Amino acid sequence: MIDHALASTSMLYDLRAHDYSAALLSAFGVTLAELPALAQSGERAGKLTAQGSDLTGLPAGIPVAVGTGDDFSTPLGAGILEPGQISVAIGTGEVIGALFSDPVIDDTRLVETHVYPAGGYFVENPGWLSGGAVAWLKDLLRLKNFEAFDELAATAPPGSEWTDLPSRSHRGHVARMDCRARGCFYGITPSHGTSHLVRSLLEGCGFAMRDVLTRLETLGARPSSLTLLAGGSRSRIWAQMRADIADLPVMLPRHAHSSVIGAALLAGVASGAFKQIRQAAALLSAPAESLHPDHCAGAKLDQSYQRYRRFSPASRASFHNHRKSDGENRQDHPASQWHI
Repeated sequence: MIDHALASTSMLYDLRAHDYSAALLSAFGVTLAELPALAQSGERAGKLTAQGSDLTGLPAGIPVAVGTGDDFSTPLGAGILEPGQISVAIGTGEVIGALFSDPVIDDTRLVETHVYPAGGYFVENPGWLSGGAVAWLKDLLRLKNFEAFDELAATAPPGSEWTDLPSRSHRGHVARMDCRARGCFYGITPSHGTSHLVRSLLEGCGFAMRDVLTRLETLGARPSSLTLLAGGSRSRIWAQMRADIADLPVMLPRHAHSSVIGAALLAGVASGAFKQIRQAAALLSAPAESLHPDHCAGAKLDQSYQRYRRFSPASRASFHNHRKSDGENRQDHPASQWHI
């Protein structure tokens, strides 16, 4: 079995019919017999087998939910249930999505639309390297932990005004789903230090977030706040940066890793403890804290964002030409991934 949310990521699903699409199956040469049956996320898929019990330590015979993917269980476990709510899940990759009542299709292909387990549609950018980029730079600079990374970032000014522009620190360009683009730091002078690099990386990821938020708003989302999730939500400086960049309050969860909570909600429905997902979700805790935008910092960040927007097309074209000159089919060398 597969739930409708995951099935809607397959490119074989009809969003309006909530079923596999005969036209898409035909186009890809796939038959229904090759696909798992569709089911609701909280539906009971069966019972835990003896082998499953050995692997998990759970009692054999307990109900097993159909479940869903972490792109959906993460916002679900944070109580994202109503149209207009936006989640920003900052893990190794960063996934940003908003709930819509109706399926909207983005003709720019920046965001994609999926069925949501609790009803409606989750319109998301499926992610780019974000927390993973922080881990890369932390290790490169030989910082002992992420707290040291944040402390260093706090010593550089908002807007990376000395570095001129924040880094584009992930493989590929989120605004164009362009796998040929590469990250870079630019505007560097001898007066810059490691603090400027770490701050510009954090800001660059925040600017990519703003790209997605702007597109979601164009499609009809009207967020009153952002909900930060996953490991990146533990960084207070990064959370405040997100509030300043988006000019929206940021809600911080009591439990950063809400995907397991979302899974527990589905298990509760499958076990019969709850009749529906929303009944289970009513027991979720409210956010632990909210951070409000600093408009002075936000003004500086907006200036940097506008420069970033002007620079991005030029950098994208440069990386395209670089890769063409080296041959489109060559094996990537590590030295070609990051440019400073």
